[in-house]
Amino acid sequence: MAPPGLPRLEGTPARALGPSASAAGLGTPRVSCMGTAMEQFDVREATPGEYADAGTATARAYDHILDSTSPEQAEYRERIADVSGRATSHVVFVALVGHRVVGSASVELVAHDGTAPEAGFIRMVGIHPDYQGRGLGRRLVEACIDRCRQDGKRTVALRTMAAMQVAQALYASMGFTPDADDDISDSSWGTLFAYRLTLT
Repeated sequence: MAPPGLPRLEGTPARALGPSASAAGLGTPRVSCMGTAMEQFDVREATPGEYADAGTATARAYDHILDSTSPEQAEYRERIADVSGRATSHVVFVALVGHRVVGSASVELVAHDGTAPEAGFIRMVGIHPDYQGRGLGRRLVEACIDRCRQDGKRTVALRTMAAMQVAQALYASMGFTPDADDDISDSSWGTLFAYRLTLT
């Protein structure tokens, strides 16, 4: 079982910074940059053939905070890895180094279960541990924000946990602010901290 509320708003673990396809005509946000002399970094919308690799890389980013002996947390890891299933209701972006998929982020644009129709929700941002520290997590979040703006959203929201301090610092540096009214406390997962960004 996923942490309460995380199916709606999910954040990024401290080291993770390590419906469906985009609407026609809106284009695909894409960010490219050079890493080392031999590396090309890229962030763009995922293709179906990349879902499995994206799920594997993203789930690896959460291994240090999830308890593999807990059935509940093991099930949640499987959900993180299930990019194919998530892509039916989210836009999924991938981070690449060369031709290797090294992480992903998902953004939900369709309101449900009482969520605000003017808000987009970022979920399950993660970069494989071997490729963290290169700014790819930031670029994934930027791609999600850009997609929300293209879709006419007024705000972007997510939730994160206490252990995800690097992620919280990233979100603050990008203009997200705590939204304590939307925090959730849970006996199994602790407090899930909500963050919100107002788009202008």
